[in-house]
Order: sequence, then structure tokens, then C-alpha cells
Amino acid sequence: MTTIACLVLSTGKELLRHRVRYRENFPLTLSAEPPAIDVRWNHDENGHPKDAKTRQRFADRKLYIAIVRQLEQERGITEGYGLSPVLQDSQRQHLASAMRLYQSGKPGWYAKVLQEISKDG
Repeated sequence: MTTIACLVLSTGKELLRHRVRYRENFPLTLSAEPPAIDVRWNHDENGHPKDAKTRQRFADRKLYIAIVRQLEQERGITEGYGLSPVLQDSQRQHLASAMRLYQSGKPGWYAKVLQEISKDG
């Protein structure tokens, strides 16, 4: 379990900090490049990351979503807007990650993220 997930589980206050600080994206320790702008050789033929650390990061993301969902249920946030559905929306997360990477100056073909979204949408 990641440190941030432990903090969320133990205090519950991190959930609110997370929403403000990360603008409804994963904490930076759990961030990953959207597959559309990552290099092809980092993924297998099914689009899954080859690197063990990246695979673990995605497993930690699933755990993080489960913890956030549990806290939402405990607080009665089950209808309407919630953080866990936003975190589960991979297209939204890919777009948010691409925007963060662009702002930090990372070179990439950002239009590919939009093309992926428009293909699936």
C-alpha cells in the first residue's frame, strides 16, 4: 500500500486535501503517462505497461480508488459528484495527466490523447 493511500485510510482528511491539491487527478506518486503519448515499446501488444514499477503504480491506483470509494461511502457521498468515479474515468485521467505534462514542458504528441478520446467517445 502506498504512503498516500495509508494517509487517506488512516485520517480521512487527506481525501479533501487530495481534491484541492491534485485537481481530481491522482497524487503525483501514482501518476503515469497516458499510453497515447508514451513510447510504444513501453507497452505490450495489449497496451499494458511492460515495466514492473509502472504495473505496480497502476495496481496502487486501483487500491487508491477503492480507499477513496470506501471513504465516500462512510461519509454518505454516494450520489451525485464524487471523487472515485472521476479517478476511475481513464479518459479523463489521461487528459488531466497530459495537461500536467504539457505544463511542465514534457515533449509529446498531445493531440494523440484527444484522438483516443474522440475514437472512444
